[in-house]
Amino acid sequence: MTKFWNRSPRFQLSAVALASSLLLASNAWAQSSDGSLFGRAKAGETVTLTNVETGSTRQIRAESDGAFNFSKVQPGRYKVTVGGVTREVNVAIGSGTEVSFATAERIEISGSRIRSSIDMTSVESNSVFTQEQIRALPVARSIDAVSLLAPGTVKGDDFGAGLTLPSFGGASIAENGYYINGLDVTNIRNFLSYAQLPFDAIAQTQTKTGGYGAEYGRSLGGVVSVVTKRGTNEWKGGGAVYWEPKGLRSSSPDVMDKEPARAGLPYIFNSADYADQKSYVLYGGGPIIKDKLFVFAALDVKDNRIDYFGQTQSTTRTNNKPNGMIKIDWSITDKHQIEATVIENRSQLEYKDYTSAKPYSTTHDGTPGVSSAVGGGDVYIAKYTGFLTNDLTVSALAGRVTDKRLKFSGARTLGQ
Repeated sequence: MTKFWNRSPRFQLSAVALASSLLLASNAWAQSSDGSLFGRAKAGETVTLTNVETGSTRQIRAESDGAFNFSKVQPGRYKVTVGGVTREVNVAIGSGTEVSFATAERIEISGSRIRSSIDMTSVESNSVFTQEQIRALPVARSIDAVSLLAPGTVKGDDFGAGLTLPSFGGASIAENGYYINGLDVTNIRNFLSYAQLPFDAIAQTQTKTGGYGAEYGRSLGGVVSVVTKRGTNEWKGGGAVYWEPKGLRSSSPDVMDKEPARAGLPYIFNSADYADQKSYVLYGGGPIIKDKLFVFAALDVKDNRIDYFGQTQSTTRTNNKPNGMIKIDWSITDKHQIEATVIENRSQLEYKDYTSAKPYSTTHDGTPGVSSAVGGGDVYIAKYTGFLTNDLTVSALAGRVTDKRLKFSGARTLGQ
């Protein structure tokens, strides 16, 4: 993968990545946003791979030794058919899934979704979680929280900035790589953040903790790769409201000053701080043209408020900026596929700063100074996959990530 970084006054951080690969069918290779499927059947038999949700179909013939391999397979549910025998399997992001017909009887198997728990064709150490699994687990709604489920992963030091990035195998939180649909979205300014997306738009997450190849560049800790949901032949959608009320949060204790002149006064004043966070989620997708053109979209509208108090100053910070994603998949033919993803990832914070004549006031007093901070950016991803022959697959990926630092206006100045 070759990367071209473009720094301009308009965009504080931008990236263009182009990737192409030629894959031989005899190997079960997989890139960051795709999987592979391989196995054995009778020599010369036709193997048919059908996507259960989109209806796309691929066919290849088993080699003289019975081996077959489908590379660059989008994660999801598939049916594999050989000589009237059908198996249903789940293909995971960045992993190879094995299915064998070498000793199969001529029966139809339904209701089983086979997925190899261990990919014997790869030396990578990785963990894959689907959206269904994530919802069933008692973890926070964040990619970082899911990454902490991988073996050898712990929450990294926050360096006083409140960061919650994971640490893999003892590496620092600045040595990880983050990918969305195959595009590197790591912040190259400080490597301490990455482009986000609505949590309900995630289909699968993969956490690589070791053994991965050089295509992941300078990541010395681990790699977190996310593949988004996509439209299918059936219109599906949903919504949710998530609320973390301030009344159910515990209060942080004050730290009392040890100086005799300030006996009984707080050195750190925490007890009056509180936060109330809401998130309104809508998502859905389906066919624009059945079996050909699909769309999926997700919208996450936040209504967050945080209040914190100091000795003579207090602040209210609100965040009401919605974030969203839209993904379009176009199956031109069964041999040529195009997909495009756009993620709106901007942020807009509103501040009200108060000054009180009463020390350690637990209310906002006086007339506030009002200011705002605007930052964030967008993610654009385009990908083409062509299955030219049984032995040759071509894939090209192009993308751009923009991210602006928070810029303050109003009563505050930059850097406050």
